[in-house]
Amino acid sequence: MPLFYDLKAVEMFILNLDNTSFYTVIPFISKYGKVEDPHIILSRQILLTGYSNPKTVYDFIGEQLGIALNDFGLSTPKIHNNHYLIFKYKKIVLEI
Repeated sequence: MPLFYDLKAVEMFILNLDNTSFYTVIPFISKYGKVEDPHIILSRQILLTGYSNPKTVYDFIGEQLGIALNDFGLSTPKIHNNHYLIFKYKKIVLEI
């Protein structure tokens, strides 16, 4: 999803998760939208389900992005127009 992401894009990602499973998600930005290219990880892995609140996730990513922009001295318009937000995720299997 382009970094000019919106709440609807985060909501669609969460709605596509299996409601009976847990997922670890690592949000990062990439110049070309490819996992194998250099990228900036926005946070440690977070735990999501199909019931996670999209607004909470959206706000958290926005805060983390602000920190990354400040830490690396990047300008907001340049990042928004030229980078992609990617969620690297993995389903968690719980054995009880």
